[in-house]
Amino acid sequence: MAAAALALALLQANPPAGAGANRPVQPAVSTTQQQLAEACRLRPNDPDTHFQLGVFQDSRKAHAEAVAAFRRVVELRPNDARAWDYLALHLEALGQVDEAEAAFRKGASVNRGRYADAYLDYNFGRLLAKRNRLADSLPHFDRALGIAPPTRAIHY
Repeated sequence: MAAAALALALLQANPPAGAGANRPVQPAVSTTQQQLAEACRLRPNDPDTHFQLGVFQDSRKAHAEAVAAFRRVVELRPNDARAWDYLALHLEALGQVDEAEAAFRKGASVNRGRYADAYLDYNFGRLLAKRNRLADSLPHFDRALGIAPPTRAIHY
């Protein structure tokens, strides 16, 4: 719900160019970032708002900023496996591999229900395999297949 309201606010702040335009103009990165930061300031305890900021930072490959956003999400909603997955991926990208493994482990422990993430076990298994811990990685790959068998990316 909060994500939809945020998207609507962004669209209203950046209306389509010209009369009769068929699609909205994409706001500048700095404008979007400012609006998301302002939304987080106005709703500091709303995990959905921080999640959207993290997803935006993910799209920019802004790893440190994404880590900060997803740390806030898991602080507010510790059972959000999606946020743990994003957090771990960005920690890994920053070279903080032990911290990434710990985040994947925490995410795997809560990976069920409303905030389940089909990719978390795949990503965790991939990290473990990269660390030459193949036996440890296999249960995560198996679980990823069990959670989302039709997801093609998990098969590769």
